[in-house]
Amino acid sequence: MANTERVHALDALRAFALLSGVLLHSTLSYVLPGGTWAVGTTHPAAFPTWLVAYLHAFRLETFFLLAWLLRSAGSRESRHGDLSA
Repeated sequence: MANTERVHALDALRAFALLSGVLLHSTLSYVLPGGTWAVGTTHPAAFPTWLVAYLHAFRLETFFLLAWLLRSAGSRESRHGDLSA
């Protein structure tokens, strides 16, 4: 029987990546030039610009990698039998 104990740190990291996506998209409105939905500014502040660049660099890849990892670990053996074969 395989070790089926859940690693909560990976779930927390996936939740952090998901919530950082919410933060990224809410900050984008203060960084992009004015338009349909953006607040619009010609000179965005340094911190929101840095935050968008930093979050955009890793958050989506991290979220999808962890989602795949946790899903594949959960589907190796389920209540319907062995799905890895």
